[in-house]
Amino acid sequence: MITLLSKLILKNQDINTPQGRRAYGVLCSAVGIGLNLLLFAIKLTAGIISDSISIMSDAFNNLSDVGSSVITLLCFRLAGHKPDREHPFGHGRFEYISGLVVSMLVLMVGADLLKNSFARLINPRTLSFSRVSVFILTASIAIKLYMAWYNRQAWRRTESSAMLATSVDSLSDAAATAAVLVGLIVFRVTGLNLDGLIGILVACFILRSGIEAAAETINPLLGKAPEPEYVEEIRKRVMGFTGVSDVHKVLVHDYGPGRQFVTLHVEMSKDYDFKQAHDLAEEMMLALNNEFDCEALIHMEPMGAEDQT
Repeated sequence: MITLLSKLILKNQDINTPQGRRAYGVLCSAVGIGLNLLLFAIKLTAGIISDSISIMSDAFNNLSDVGSSVITLLCFRLAGHKPDREHPFGHGRFEYISGLVVSMLVLMVGADLLKNSFARLINPRTLSFSRVSVFILTASIAIKLYMAWYNRQAWRRTESSAMLATSVDSLSDAAATAAVLVGLIVFRVTGLNLDGLIGILVACFILRSGIEAAAETINPLLGKAPEPEYVEEIRKRVMGFTGVSDVHKVLVHDYGPGRQFVTLHVEMSKDYDFKQAHDLAEEMMLALNNEFDCEALIHMEPMGAEDQT
């Protein structure tokens, strides 16, 4: 469905461009809003029919996912804005901020569900088994698995942490709904009411997803260190230029997806004059910008200068 909508709406727009990436993220978020609204409606109906707190809680979890998708959609649009005087490094970190807000919403829903589930565990109520409820929950699992798949595909195409978090969240939702379905079937077969207990398990799934999502977004906002492999690739690329004897003090500043700023010190032969050093630095920065999708700034040093500092 996403592929078809992408062809119809985006008209094969290049996702590697900032505009294409933003449009694709907005499209995926919009589809998520529609599917989560559908799931909320059908699960709430199933929960009312069966008088199941776990099913109704799972429904409101999907409603919170609607809010998450709305925030992701808005932040994709904001993150795509060009740098301005107040924000010279762009607005890419809006994606991280959206992830943090979404994770807080998820944690609030999980905490509320945990409270209600403990209450139902202490004061259980008779469940009403319905084949319609079973069918709805089974369909819900299938839809959530599809959402997890297409969001993961979106992450691979855009490298957006927001899309990856949404994929993991959808997979967790599928697992949580499967647990609710198992509890309903167990009640039908054995008469054992596990509604409150399974509600607690669902809440734990939600809380865990919220904590993991928060960690994924807080780290880059605080200034997470770059992957050592990424730094080593940059170092090897610069070391490949003639006249370079060493590369050190490689720093990567993350201002959001597609907004990587790299600074590094390059030690070179003393035989190079100022003009040659300048031309070499320009050549290296251009290579890094094109190959690593970043903006590089290089400080040139004559051989041995590092030992004197």
